[in-house]
Amino acid sequence: MASHKTTSPIPLPVAALHLLTLSSFAIAQPLLDLISKQVQFLVAHKLTSWETFLLGAFLILLFPLPLLLLTGLSRSFGVRVYRWTHGLLVTLCWQKLSCFRA
Repeated sequence: MASHKTTSPIPLPVAALHLLTLSSFAIAQPLLDLISKQVQFLVAHKLTSWETFLLGAFLILLFPLPLLLLTGLSRSFGVRVYRWTHGLLVTLCWQKLSCFRA
């Protein structure tokens, strides 16, 4: 008897958490590291502590927003497209993360 692979989709909150975490490591962390090494940027722009906090929140939370929207939109095309889209985006984030670590 052949075993059937489950076709239940990854819950959207779990998919969002995957993409948020990976994009934070792959995109936001290198940018935050660069800013921390170039503190003159923050001083030259006279950023307050609140504006600095907003910059960090923007880098961490808003960069993955297009990825999350694409994942949510792909769900309307069916479970198979949703799973492929999520897998592709996770793979791209992981590949970008690997480039920074090399």
